[in-house]
Amino acid sequence: MYDIQFWKAVAPEEKRMRSTTERKTVFANLDDNTEYKFSVRANTRKGYGPWSTQVGCSFPYILEEK
Repeated sequence: MYDIQFWKAVAPEEKRMRSTTERKTVFANLDDNTEYKFSVRANTRKGYGPWSTQVGCSFPYILEEK
């Protein structure tokens, strides 16, 4: 299982958490033109792993084809 923390960059005190068994997930209903930070950790029989390095991105995040 994976725990995912995410929060608006301007409001780190308002962290939210999501857990999943999948290696990828979709985040919906995020505010446009807002930077979010994400951090992930594994949760196994042996306990919790360390939180990953924080990654930030703004939404909408659009990949352009070249």
